[in-house]
Amino acid sequence: MAEERYLELFLEEAGEQLEELGQSLIQLERDSSDPEIINGIFRNAHTLKSSAAFVGFDGLSRTAHHMEDLLQLIRSGQMAVTTPLVTLLFKCLDRIRAFVAGVSSGKTPEDDFADIISELDSSKAAAGKSPARDAAPATYLEGENMRAGQPWAEAAAPGS
Repeated sequence: MAEERYLELFLEEAGEQLEELGQSLIQLERDSSDPEIINGIFRNAHTLKSSAAFVGFDGLSRTAHHMEDLLQLIRSGQMAVTTPLVTLLFKCLDRIRAFVAGVSSGKTPEDDFADIISELDSSKAAAGKSPARDAAPATYLEGENMRAGQPWAEAAAPGS
């Protein structure tokens, strides 16, 4: 397991990210059309992925990475936000919270998240077969790292 000081930093950061993620998912349930909500959830997943990898929690890091992949499909307009998708993201949140709570109480984590990763992958695969993929309009974003008026996928692409 990671050095104690890094583990403490991970737990502090994970707690903050999980709180924000929970609030953002509640907002997403109410308004699935706001790109800033999706961007916030993406940032939370990205931060969790990186910090978990740093302290050696590979299953958690992989889960957050698969969440990012799914969220990128939404950001690029290839996938629509649906009730089952939001439910799956809440399921991820609950599992990650349980994992972090276990670490916080001194338990050695043994969850590889294989089942939840499989569910995330199934949702990604279904997006490729969904009519929403072709029917969804490109979503636009104005953000600090992206040019205004550019589709997410283009704005996030290197060299754009």
